[in-house]
Amino acid sequence: MVLLSIVAFVIPSKAQHTLSIAAEDTVILEVNEWHGTLQWQLSHDQVTWADLPGRTHDTLKIAPDQFPSYFRMKITDGECPPFYTAVIEVLEEIATPHLPFVSTVAPFSVAAWSAVTGGEITNAGGLPITARGVVYSTSPNPDVDNDIVVASGTGAGKFASLLTGLSSSTTYYVRAFAMNDEGTGYGEEYAFTTHADKIYYIGEEGPAGGIVYYDKGFYSDGWRYLELAPAGWAGGTFDPWVDLEWGCYQTLVGGTSTEIGTGKENTDLILAKGCADADTPVQLAANAIVNGYDDWFLPSRDELAAIYDNLFYLGPNFHSTYGFAALTYTCSSEIDAKSTWGVAFGDGSETQNLKILATIAVRPVRRF
Repeated sequence: MVLLSIVAFVIPSKAQHTLSIAAEDTVILEVNEWHGTLQWQLSHDQVTWADLPGRTHDTLKIAPDQFPSYFRMKITDGECPPFYTAVIEVLEEIATPHLPFVSTVAPFSVAAWSAVTGGEITNAGGLPITARGVVYSTSPNPDVDNDIVVASGTGAGKFASLLTGLSSSTTYYVRAFAMNDEGTGYGEEYAFTTHADKIYYIGEEGPAGGIVYYDKGFYSDGWRYLELAPAGWAGGTFDPWVDLEWGCYQTLVGGTSTEIGTGKENTDLILAKGCADADTPVQLAANAIVNGYDDWFLPSRDELAAIYDNLFYLGPNFHSTYGFAALTYTCSSEIDAKSTWGVAFGDGSETQNLKILATIAVRPVRRF
């Protein structure tokens, strides 16, 4: 901690005192010989000042989350114009430069020819990050000089990396890296094995025991196929009816799409909005665990429509073969703050439903 006592009633235009502290250290500032109403203020440029909520005492204890940070006290006494104390400039203490510290994201969405990974730079080493990304190989300990590099820009923070052009049924080793003028730092290494080069056909059983109902013809963004959960996924013969709101009635989630390939992102947006109760469609879908798979989501409108369009003519009876009820199935695509899209599984037509409409059926899907 750093303690500095300052005297009130100084009206400077620039910082009067400068402190250098380690990141996440705590500064204690104290004003003495004052009278009136106190309010600590913060600025990052000495031009725009903002009151620190609740900081109205003569002592301020704070760990700056950004450098430089400037602090001062505004003192108001009756109807007199406010007085300001000396400005305290707080800088981050510069440590000896060193290699960046970086962590690797465990590979996910692994397919036959692709996978997703990434990293996070947790310490830049006191220098700008000039390059970052992941490096991979079929041999352990891949490095940027000898193996395949997927670059992800510059700067600190998190980043994602899509690995494409992989070989099926092959084990790869991957680790994140970050560079500064001191050299290259590496994250932990992960090994993963790509899927077998299997072609799935519409109507065939998928990896999770459901039904493959859509094939975009190639792998991209970590997936090629859509698989719907099997009949009885929720424990009954048919899909559950949801006698509660879709969620977010009169609140626009915003950003949802109707297109194929967007249901997962729609689901994440709705959950992030915080308006999906336990028994709403998006929660039922996102919380599903079927045959050990937990990556289900509520399909978009077009993903939902593709179930009916692609499977209706495959079996002798669409509803009994796949466990569908002749009801309106809901999706993750909004129309506006009060309504969403749906698909009537009696005839495959698109519907527009109020978010408060009851008796809406749910069937989760996943992509792989």
